[in-house]
Amino acid sequence: VATLSLQDQWSDDQGVFNRLITAERAIQAGDTPFYPVRSAGLGGRVVHAPFGLRMAPLPAEFFCSGHLVWTQQAGATRSCMSVHATFTEYGDAGKRWRMLESGLWAVVEPAYFTQ
Repeated sequence: VATLSLQDQWSDDQGVFNRLITAERAIQAGDTPFYPVRSAGLGGRVVHAPFGLRMAPLPAEFFCSGHLVWTQQAGATRSCMSVHATFTEYGDAGKRWRMLESGLWAVVEPAYFTQ
């Protein structure tokens, strides 16, 4: 499996998110910045974001962080529908290893776990 080769600082998921909510980008595009946060509904749980987007938190029980899965749950995914590994040591190789060990990376031959 090839390792991603990021071409610029905005190529990864965290970089894209940071770019999305950075005031400078919104102002350059003639839009309202993310901050100050403005409610878009549900008592403030949905907020306005630049570029006409709306944002809301996802329940951590179902959209799990790597810390929750690998540190707090010893690699068990339990009720997670997705797992993100944004901050994992050793870059893509570390992310793949964590996903492999939890059975979340493609189909792996059973021999992988015994050899």
